[in-house]
Amino acid sequence: MLEYGQGQHWVDGGQHEQPDEPSRNGIGQTDEEWQAKNPPIEGTGHARKPVFQPDGHFVSSLGDNLGDSDRLISPFDITIIPTGTILVSDYQLEEVRLFSLEGQAKGSLSSEKFKHPRGVCHGMGLVGVVDSRRRQIGFYDMRNDKRTAVKRVPLTYSDNTKDSSHALDAKPMLTEPYFVECLEIGNGYVAVTDWAAPSLKLYSLSTGTCVAMAGGYGTGVDQMLQPYGLCYAPWMQKILIADHVNHRIQSTCIRLSSELDDCIERSAVLSARYQSIQQTIGFPCLGPLKPVADKSTNAVWHPLAVATDSHRQRIIVTEALGNVKVLRPGVL
Repeated sequence: MLEYGQGQHWVDGGQHEQPDEPSRNGIGQTDEEWQAKNPPIEGTGHARKPVFQPDGHFVSSLGDNLGDSDRLISPFDITIIPTGTILVSDYQLEEVRLFSLEGQAKGSLSSEKFKHPRGVCHGMGLVGVVDSRRRQIGFYDMRNDKRTAVKRVPLTYSDNTKDSSHALDAKPMLTEPYFVECLEIGNGYVAVTDWAAPSLKLYSLSTGTCVAMAGGYGTGVDQMLQPYGLCYAPWMQKILIADHVNHRIQSTCIRLSSELDDCIERSAVLSARYQSIQQTIGFPCLGPLKPVADKSTNAVWHPLAVATDSHRQRIIVTEALGNVKVLRPGVL
């Protein structure tokens, strides 16, 4: 396990990893290679976002050395799109700010203010933002100069599923939507964690409907408390979730259509509420939660965010105490 935080270096049994050769972007190889090999590590509570080399060497930070109009106040989540633009959601500013890899401010994602933006992700050529106050996910095309959402996925349900005229009766399905992840599988899906009603829900990008859920309140099997960040591990075909209070990284596998009926039967409440689930043959479903890292085995304490390094098949975890830990396949 590699660990970095609170002034320490990356360590692995006393051995330091060798940094990549420097290049024109100053943080290791070309921009595209660096983005592919080094997923962003996000945190909360600090008005800046640090940038590190793969060996843990501090390079620069975003948002603290800029003018008042570009400075971050309450950054929540971060993602990097293939063009090299860094996007940071700021909860208090109600904006998603754009930065270059060198830390230069590049404006805002949307011309309209968000209401408590939290999770931000990218996939299928779009950028997704959790608008937690409005309980929706807005999707933006960075190639669109209008800077407005091209698609919105509501995180609500209505008791009157057969009658669209009762749209005003919609009730919040996610109490406190936090982090979000795009899954480039089939026609595309988006997964969202619910912090207050601990669960993970999966939505179809093509239909905007909820097609699966996993988890529940508690400390036991198939349960979690205050889930924060999440990511997709393609080599395992699993979604990973930071189970904050339970000191563990949970995983749920994506089950395809052949197992859909079993999954619907297991989630009887969800099946009864969303009749569309029975009509979406071919949609994936989520299996039960299983921990892949925890406090006793991997020394994971109060995880906040989780990311993957697909090239090296590693899991990167940030903790509330300020540490960043990298878990190698041999310790998972």
